[in-house]
Amino acid sequence: MITDIWSTDIYASQAEYLVARELDLPWPGLVERSEVDVGRWIQVRHSLRDDASLIVRERDDPRCDYVLVTGGREGRFVIHGYLPGWKARRPEYLREVANRPPAWFVPQSDLLPLADLKNPPLEASCLAGDSEVL
Repeated sequence: MITDIWSTDIYASQAEYLVARELDLPWPGLVERSEVDVGRWIQVRHSLRDDASLIVRERDDPRCDYVLVTGGREGRFVIHGYLPGWKARRPEYLREVANRPPAWFVPQSDLLPLADLKNPPLEASCLAGDSEVL
């Protein structure tokens, strides 16, 4: 089990790079949580657990698309799909886990195929400029 932030960031960075490569988009390689992970609008969520859900939190921008990647041990990763942030915010996904604030836990079976992820209009960018929740 990952217990240190360094290992967590390494696995997460590998997952981001994998998504960027798969979509042929730029990967800035930033660790800052206030920046997008891939392109101008994609956030990548990673878990070592193969059965993990895509987790979207209240502070997350609903204009971003969120991609779930699992794995990492022995260099094996799986991209399970994506969901727009606003679509993840459904009541049936909302849960409170381990005394943390409620978050939306989207099961892998409800994710859209990564191949369906389309480029947004040129002016579109989540986390940039106005951060008001749509």
